[in-house]
Amino acid sequence: MQYPSLTTGLIDVTKLNAMLEQTFRKDTPTPRASTTTAVADPFFTGIAIGVGTWKISAIFHTMMTTNAATAAVAGIKINWQIAGGAWSGVRSCRGIAFVTGNTTPADVSMRNIGSSMGTDQTYGGITTANQPVHEDIVVTVSTPGSLSVNWAQATSNANATILGANSLITMRQIE
Repeated sequence: MQYPSLTTGLIDVTKLNAMLEQTFRKDTPTPRASTTTAVADPFFTGIAIGVGTWKISAIFHTMMTTNAATAAVAGIKINWQIAGGAWSGVRSCRGIAFVTGNTTPADVSMRNIGSSMGTDQTYGGITTANQPVHEDIVVTVSTPGSLSVNWAQATSNANATILGANSLITMRQIE
């Protein structure tokens, strides 16, 4: 949102609130196992988003464990949706790539890709307590709606993939 100036009118509560950054921090981890169907995270869903252009940043703390029988790590796939709204947007995705053969942090291949909001992007592949995923989005919303982050395991595995506590989203209207 363009900042109001003293020459164009009064600054009111609505204009001030539109300029403030909103932060959503996940309080508890969410585990998912034996599924590759991406559904809304119980914490990152129903976030109201109004008409305008928004800058959204997310840091997701993901945790994956190795299936002892297969030595496979399930990974995680993430996409974003705005339910009930009309929108267009792109996102920049950065995190540990889901590559066979990555077994330790020393072997890591990184993912850095541009993508539409609604397209699954897959991360993971090593067993570690915290694999951060960072995504930035610029989205133009023409009809208000409800923002959600959808995710699932990249490969179905009986051992849970976890979207961890302290994952966070910040968003600010920029136009």
